[in-house]
Amino acid sequence: MEIGSKKKAGMQLRSRVLAFFVLAASLAIVLGQLGPSWAQPWQNNLRDTIPTRMPTSTRGPTSTPSPTPGPCVGRVLLREGVGGYEGTSDTWIYAYNPNFPQPLDGGLRVKGGEAKATLIRFEIQGVPSGAEIIKAELLFYVDYTSDTRSLDVAAFRVLRPWSESFASWRDAETGVPWATAGCNGVGTDRLGVADDTITLNHWGVYRGFDVTESVRYFLQHPNENYGWLIKGVSSSTAEYSFGSSRNQVVEYRPILRIDYEACAPGATATLTPGANTTATPTTVFSTPSATPQPTIYNEVAIEDAYISEWDPQSPLGSQDPLRLRCSSDGVRRMLLRFDLSSIPTGARVISATLHLWTEPTGAPPHSFNIAAYRLRRLWAESTATWQQAASGQPWGTPGASSPTSDYYDQLLSTCTVSGANQECVWDVTSAVQEWVLPDALNAGFLLMGQQPSLRLTYNFVSSEATNVAARPRLIVHYNLLPTPTATPTSTPTPASGTVRVRVYEDVNRNGAPDAGERGLAGVTVELLDASRRVLLSQVTAQDGTCAFANLPLGPGLRLRELNPAGYRSSTPDEYRLYIGRLLVVTFGDYRP
Repeated sequence: MEIGSKKKAGMQLRSRVLAFFVLAASLAIVLGQLGPSWAQPWQNNLRDTIPTRMPTSTRGPTSTPSPTPGPCVGRVLLREGVGGYEGTSDTWIYAYNPNFPQPLDGGLRVKGGEAKATLIRFEIQGVPSGAEIIKAELLFYVDYTSDTRSLDVAAFRVLRPWSESFASWRDAETGVPWATAGCNGVGTDRLGVADDTITLNHWGVYRGFDVTESVRYFLQHPNENYGWLIKGVSSSTAEYSFGSSRNQVVEYRPILRIDYEACAPGATATLTPGANTTATPTTVFSTPSATPQPTIYNEVAIEDAYISEWDPQSPLGSQDPLRLRCSSDGVRRMLLRFDLSSIPTGARVISATLHLWTEPTGAPPHSFNIAAYRLRRLWAESTATWQQAASGQPWGTPGASSPTSDYYDQLLSTCTVSGANQECVWDVTSAVQEWVLPDALNAGFLLMGQQPSLRLTYNFVSSEATNVAARPRLIVHYNLLPTPTATPTSTPTPASGTVRVRVYEDVNRNGAPDAGERGLAGVTVELLDASRRVLLSQVTAQDGTCAFANLPLGPGLRLRELNPAGYRSSTPDEYRLYIGRLLVVTFGDYRP
């Protein structure tokens, strides 16, 4: 009996050991399947962006070094601790711990449902003064998620200072609260329109936001560089984690990549979204060309008026022509338009600022913010009212309030008006650059208050006022590209470019075309102008491709895909284009 018992105990021990190893192997397989979803080097802009190798991983390949940009494209890569750079500030804020800053560890957080959001700022260094920014991208390494759901995440430009060490859901700095908790005061804490929105659905990959417009603004207004708020904007409550600027692995820290034009005039660059940016000079200059000095446009408004919800039928531009009025609650709004015909079509706008002066007396006791927007439709100074843009032509919504027919809801900039005889200045560079493009509609500006609770009104000097020096002005600095004199051996600069398009079925939803993923036929792709008017449309062939030829070089056009029935997008549906000799754009779609 004793021998049998020992034998039985030994068999039980062996069975337990075997079961342990089976369980360990199964657990390893499961953990392996839950590990990071590695991107190939050419996906998620890795090859285009990262100059160093990723740490060796047992789960996937490392990225390859970034090739040197072509001669027409200068590149600045800003990453904490690389090349002596120490200019990153970042933290995250938490709605359910609103009064306290979060620990400054190696991670950043973003969670849907207004629960967690990230703040990040880069001190911009290394970009030559006056350089034209081609593209800027803010990249994060998505280092973890325990969620199987996707989350739409947007990057919003922040409008006020905040402290990395003291920012919380309630406060931007110690004792200084956000206008709306979570940095959500539109027009005071942040812009209301995002620089870019992406969908997170993997971890172990880099994901990037297009922040070109904000970086251009920061370079023109370095004292207003307060970085970005990164927050969830979809109904999903999924949570994702990013590597922060303090991450122990340097390669996991955030990157701000800035590409700028570094060519002599006459060279063209080939830009491919999501792939390596290259450039090919196409003209050999006989003598070096000096950088052209900017020309200055400084003109008074040709039309200005204000409209009032309290007097909806009155054309106040003719009844009260010597002043403009703007109320904090939006019941009085200002309309202004400038004649830009003296600026040559296609000029490169370096900066554009709108200047208005408050009247010298009778100012309210408090300040408020006034936002500037670009109008979509023409209006008449003498007949514009709250109800109509011109005689017999009603606004889409009274007060020029429709973002689809009256104005573009992308905020240009804001100005805080705070006293009598004060100059108020708005940065309107992007609007003026659009208006000097061929066939662009210059309908002028809409200015309206953004703080309805104050119920204040400021009076401004109009273009008809006797004080000439205080009349509304638009000041534009612009350059014209000189026509190069080519040597007999030069290749003439092409007058047009081509966009080649491929729409593919993104089976694994990773936002990049993989081997074996087929093209989608019969998909409509539209070419738009700067005002999003459809210029041309194409339908993809059997292999999912189509092309647009003979396009003007440079910025100003957009490309939009209309999803085929039964598909959703894994890539943006619309791109802003910078046309070179050849531009390749891919759109990914998947079946839900």
